[in-house]
Amino acid sequence: MITGIGSWTALGPTWPDLRSAALEGRSGLRPVGKRSPALADAVAGLIDDLKPFRARFPDIRPPLPIPLTRIALVSAYEALSDAGLLEADDRGRFGVILGRATGPASVVVKTLTPVIQRGPKKASPLLFSQSVSNAPLGAVATRFGLRGPNLLVQSGAALMLAFDALRRGDAPVILCGGMDEVEERSFAASAANGFIAPQVAAEAICPYDPACAGPTHGEGAAFLTLEREDHARARGARIYGELSAITVGDEPGLRDMSQLRGWGSPTGEGLAELCREALAMADATPERIVLHSGSGNGEARVDRAELDALALLGRDDLRPFSLKGLTGDTRGAGPVLCAAWAAAWAREERSAEALALITHVEFHGGELAAVVRPWTENER
Repeated sequence: MITGIGSWTALGPTWPDLRSAALEGRSGLRPVGKRSPALADAVAGLIDDLKPFRARFPDIRPPLPIPLTRIALVSAYEALSDAGLLEADDRGRFGVILGRATGPASVVVKTLTPVIQRGPKKASPLLFSQSVSNAPLGAVATRFGLRGPNLLVQSGAALMLAFDALRRGDAPVILCGGMDEVEERSFAASAANGFIAPQVAAEAICPYDPACAGPTHGEGAAFLTLEREDHARARGARIYGELSAITVGDEPGLRDMSQLRGWGSPTGEGLAELCREALAMADATPERIVLHSGSGNGEARVDRAELDALALLGRDDLRPFSLKGLTGDTRGAGPVLCAAWAAAWAREERSAEALALITHVEFHGGELAAVVRPWTENER
């Protein structure tokens, strides 16, 4: 069961901020300016105002933790609060699985620059502790007392592993999240290598539009509270919907070096096969799909693969929706945001026969398909 959602993106520090902005079509993309001087006019989804962290956690005094950890802590708090689990007596059994696509680039740069320039004695012991990739994961687990399974993985794998952990009974609740940041050197390198095409107007980054200028990056964090049904029902939880099935896979790897300039080789055929597997696990058919929450980011191959997959499923009447045209490609947080959009729809949908299909394409070929169905107690 999905029982809580939290997010902090360029569109605001809460999930309601993001959802209302998306429903209104408001973009969080803007020029990066001083954040990446080499590409000051480029657009991205950035979070510059971190005051919501201090408002939520007045006892934690910056400069530590690092900004990305602050963003993750607020998003995790929102998800647990939304689920009514912040003070749960058994939260010591809860787990947290967090995905990210890139390492902690900004803090690594701050840590190593003085070391390289002036020698090892100039290393900051405070920054060093934050330079490991799982620093945000540890902060979330420690702050909220989550002593169950704790794991940092690659992006969409967090959803798959959380789903499996709950089915095995490893924990009654898994806080499943994702996060990533925009670091100026990495951002400039992504543009130089053709991974992103951000030097356009924000409105020109429009997924599933053949005239789209291409993708750009965004930063932020997103969390879902995933809960075993028996645990959720026992405490009378308010449930968004049921994550009924999830599958992951990959298509053939890079066929030639030219594909290093993009998102690998996703195809409609490969993605459609994953969708069929997920639908079969959920004992469902494509005809029941009402919503497609996709990962389209404006990159032609990613967008085309998702559209082709729908056509191969006989559902080219559906148009997928992706948040990435408004937030930028949030990478590690992207798969969780896809699932959050589907979950929010599920809470409003009253028919258990209706389904949301989630698809996500990872950088260089990893793919995910999942099914979310509405849940009402009288149907159980």
